[in-house]
Amino acid sequence: HFIVFAILQGATFAFIAPLRQSIVPRLVRPEHLISAISLTSTSFNFMGIAGPAAVGLLLTFMLPEQVYYIIVAFFAVGVGVLSFMKVPRNAVEPGKAFYLELVEGFQFIGSNRRILLLLVVALVLSFFCAPYIYMMPALAIGTLKLDQKGLGFLLAAAGVGALIGSLATGSLASIKNRGILMLVLIFTFGCGVALTAQFQSFPVAMLLILCACISGAANATLNNSLLLMSTPSVLHGRVISIFTMTAALTPIGAFPMGALADFIGIPSTFLIAGSIAILFAILLWLFAPALRRMQ
Repeated sequence: HFIVFAILQGATFAFIAPLRQSIVPRLVRPEHLISAISLTSTSFNFMGIAGPAAVGLLLTFMLPEQVYYIIVAFFAVGVGVLSFMKVPRNAVEPGKAFYLELVEGFQFIGSNRRILLLLVVALVLSFFCAPYIYMMPALAIGTLKLDQKGLGFLLAAAGVGALIGSLATGSLASIKNRGILMLVLIFTFGCGVALTAQFQSFPVAMLLILCACISGAANATLNNSLLLMSTPSVLHGRVISIFTMTAALTPIGAFPMGALADFIGIPSTFLIAGSIAILFAILLWLFAPALRRMQ
């Protein structure tokens, strides 16, 4: 039953994530969009740190089923809060078939070079680079010779980095050369990942993971914002659903990356994953001037 509920939860999230992101532009002015996306990403990353910590604390003096009841109660509170939200509705053509709307979304993505580039960036990083996070236990225990506590510190560094990166993106609303900034973030993300496992030092690994996650989260938040800013409001849901789907490639990419780690080792795997991001940033700089010119 856990497997069934996990599948249902994943299927539900596939609807919730695009809906949540497409609602944001309707609630704020265009000049505040990057700050608003940054705030939503920050809250998500913060709960990624605070949620497991709170559950771990509750489990010290409560039964697991009681903790589940508390989680369900928080979902109910969320539903109650959302019921008071007034979201402006878009004018849509009535009676259009679902498959026609789907085709319209893919046609828009295929005809818009800016949108296509942003989605390719998300796809490449999600599948080839971001799965490094699933290799963290092997890095901590196998390479750095740490215990479970050391692994916890490494994962905490990753969470704090994601929190800082998404929060810092909110201050970028006034920056004009956002495309160049995105390329810089991809490059620094790759450097952080590539170097993380090359030193037999726990503090250095923590620092590099922190830097990599700051750059990675800032890039993802900026990418999300540019997608929404470049898409007509009636197509927000369809475009953001593809963006959300690229994030789902990360756990899928963990399988080939894990097989590669078994074959060549964790340090070499991290080096390859980071180098892909570095090379990708360089290729985008050289051959994708449309991305460099994004404002």
